[in-house]
Amino acid sequence: MKTVILLLISAVISYLIGSLNSSIIMSKVLKKDDIRNSGSGNAGATNMVRTYGRVYGVAAFILDFLKVIAAYFIVMAIFSRVDGAVFEKYEYFFKVITGFFCFIGHIYPCFFGFKGGKGVTVCAAMICLLDWRMFVIGLVLFFAIVFITRYISLSK
Repeated sequence: MKTVILLLISAVISYLIGSLNSSIIMSKVLKKDDIRNSGSGNAGATNMVRTYGRVYGVAAFILDFLKVIAAYFIVMAIFSRVDGAVFEKYEYFFKVITGFFCFIGHIYPCFFGFKGGKGVTVCAAMICLLDWRMFVIGLVLFFAIVFITRYISLSK
């Protein structure tokens, strides 16, 4: 029962962190606009590149990627102290829960009217968190498709 409660609390923490959409925050703070009102209407890195330029797009990508890693380290810091044995035994499940609920938070952010991004970057970060080798394979495939087609949306 204790493990289930820890996993549920991890889900809530991760969802709230995932709801911090960097594209929306950056567009509102730096540009006094909402990225969802521009370009494709999506709150993600690709639309940031198209609307505000590469620097903003790369920053959005990095911040959205890091929020999954940060959520996991926050969950790990809290729950490894609460019950280190449970956390160690179920570490993979904590990673899955953290990544998945960051993903849901990014797509349906409670702070921004439940309208967020597609979650491609967050999903990539979750894959990296679970198995860095699969992330590298996915990254190579992504860049190969972009290089061949010159079309970013196809490689997602």
